Amino acid sequence: MVSECKICHTPLDNEHLQINERCIDCFSDEWGELVEQSPMASPSFLIRPARTRIVTD
Repeated sequence: MVSECKICHTPLDNEHLQINERCIDCFSDEWGELVEQSPMASPSFLIRPARTRIVTD
């Protein structure tokens, strides 16, 4: 377990959730940016009817 967030340097301990050496706030901000940049998560893809989506497993 790391002792501080590598982005905002907030001290992390057992009471502060951390993911990938980041506090949950920094992780969620970074994740949101990735989702916005992803063509698979574009608004047009998300609102398209399910029958027109290409599903791959």
